[in-house]
Amino acid sequence: MARLLSAIALLASMCSAHAETGDQLLRSAHVQYSVPQGWTVEDFPDHRGTFMYALRAPDDSPASIGIELSSSPERKGIQEVLEHFIASPKAKGVVQREFRRTVGKTRGGVNYGRLEYSQERNGFRSIESFAVFPLRTGLSVFVYTSIGEADYPKYARTASDFLESLAVPQ
Repeated sequence: MARLLSAIALLASMCSAHAETGDQLLRSAHVQYSVPQGWTVEDFPDHRGTFMYALRAPDDSPASIGIELSSSPERKGIQEVLEHFIASPKAKGVVQREFRRTVGKTRGGVNYGRLEYSQERNGFRSIESFAVFPLRTGLSVFVYTSIGEADYPKYARTASDFLESLAVPQ
């Protein structure tokens, strides 16, 4: 219970009225990451995270990465978070095909879970991934990647390297 209260207090203090950027919020939670060279960065509208795009405009980008601090301080296992994530789009009629699920540690020893899947929405086919990195506070860091199917060979390594380089307090 004390851990849950400290997680709520941490999130509340990070989301205070002074409206810091998504990058500042993540860094205040001691999340370390590097933006891929040459990519454009934009805050999530609610300042809980950051988007990174391979090109200037998000609508034209063949690849994107999103990283955010979860808003729910409840403690869930990695498998439970992955199951919930993969079930959500199906309920909305989005066509997905999961092709890989990984639970383990990054090369740096950080615990994580990752789903990789193909998705088709409005005739656009992409290769997507969702990764969860639990924090010791009970919150989690979520990382989303999206790469157009035709551009996957060009950007897959960048997305994978980003995930492997992520450092979070566990």
